[in-house]
This record gives sequence, structure tokens and C-alpha cells, in this order.
Amino acid sequence: MSVRIYLLSVFSFLIFMGNLQAQEENNQFRRDYNYYSGFDGEKWTEWERTSVTLVFNYGINSDVLKFTANGERTLYRRVSNVENSSVGNGEKCQFITVLDENGNMLEIQLFENPDLGVKLIYGNFAIQLIKGD
Repeated sequence: MSVRIYLLSVFSFLIFMGNLQAQEENNQFRRDYNYYSGFDGEKWTEWERTSVTLVFNYGINSDVLKFTANGERTLYRRVSNVENSSVGNGEKCQFITVLDENGNMLEIQLFENPDLGVKLIYGNFAIQLIKGD
């Protein structure tokens, strides 16, 4: 009986520490974007106005939540660890892999330089969002 209580205590402590660590790592923040451009696999479109807010590290799983001006919400479920990287021109960024609400896998590339914004990459297609003016 005492072994069971001991194991239950250890297990409970480990769960508590894991939740505490997850809370410390979950520094939720938001970014607002006013322009977007799309990449169709060959070329980028012209920049167009938009109103999109992304909330990063949303919830216990550190997901990404997207809000649009018309009230639409989309949850991107994080399915990978954060990967620090840089692109061809040396700009630093972070990548995560997520699933959209239909189960489609995509990568989110968040640039360290806020002027470069964020890219949502679906295979050969991409959308880049920037703050602009």
C-alpha cells in the first residue's frame, strides 16, 4: 500500500512540474498584420490590405490562433517543436509545423525582424503577412 502511495506522489509531482514548465514556456503574444501577399508556386502577388491578428503560444499546447476582421477564428494546432533557423538572406526566424482545422499540415515561419512578418507555408504555396503602415 505504501509503495502505491509513494508512486502516486511521485507521479503527481512529475505532472505538476511538467505543467509548471509548460506554463513558463507558454509566453503568449500577439502580432497584428495589415498586408498580405500570396505565392502560387511561381511568383508572389501584389501586396493587398487585410486585417489579421495571430496569437502565438495560445493555450496549453502553444498553438496559433488567427483572427480576421470579419470575426473568423482559425486554430492552428502545433504538432512540432519550435525550430530556430535563418533564411537565404540571413534573416533569423522560427518554424513550427501545425495542423489547420481540416487536418492540413502547414509550416508557420515567424521572422525575428517584425518588418518581415510571418509566412504560412502550404507545400509550394505560401501567404506572407506584414504589419506595414
